[in-house]
Amino acid sequence: MRGAPGDGCPYRDAYDNPFDYESASDLKEEDLLEYYCEDLNYSRFVLSRRNVFFAGERGTGKTMILRYYSIPVQQKKATIKGSDVSLKVAGVYVPCNTPLAGKMEYELLEEFPASIVSEHLLVLEMIIALADALDQVPDLLVGADLERLAKASELVFMGGFKDGKGFLQRVHDLATQESKHVQEALNSHDPRTAYANALSFSTGVVPLLRRLHEVPGLRETHFTFLMDDVHKLRPSQKAVLNSWVSYRDHSLVQF
Repeated sequence: MRGAPGDGCPYRDAYDNPFDYESASDLKEEDLLEYYCEDLNYSRFVLSRRNVFFAGERGTGKTMILRYYSIPVQQKKATIKGSDVSLKVAGVYVPCNTPLAGKMEYELLEEFPASIVSEHLLVLEMIIALADALDQVPDLLVGADLERLAKASELVFMGGFKDGKGFLQRVHDLATQESKHVQEALNSHDPRTAYANALSFSTGVVPLLRRLHEVPGLRETHFTFLMDDVHKLRPSQKAVLNSWVSYRDHSLVQF
């Protein structure tokens, strides 16, 4: 990624080699906002309440589009303008080229237990991304019923949440802890048995979204999970993601 002389691009003098570049996933939020040209493409379809697929060669801007419409970048954009961020469509950016997506331990399991565990880890990554994204919005939980939020997290994570203070940070910590537990279980369980506490999209993500929808600042919000580099997922994860996409009810969430 290179800037033309005199264009004010922060990367103009950073790279002398035309084959040296900074990927969109590594850009700072303010730099992404400066570089992104919102009106020169049809990426605004991300804001529709439909499932949207982006396909293209490497370097064609797919990650740039997904990151631009994510909550943290839109929050940074609103802060620069001195306005409140719009959460009518709240984008949760979920990179799928993470080490957990490419773990090989699944090959030691039977097909069914492996698919259960791989979906569980994908759901946990989505929950962590959701909590981290919403935590970027100042005063988001003002006026929320913190007790009901706490109960929702207890249902998902089987306890471990005593109050609603720091709710989003606590959800992040609980999901991270559960991710650690399941990876430890991979080394100790019978490979023919399934992980007992595995979450699905319906039992993990949806209950949290429904309870978050009760927060005054999120009552009109439509959530969209911006899944990046989906080709890096395991076959079973791709299959379960397709099953979520095929769900006809888009009233709460889309992909």
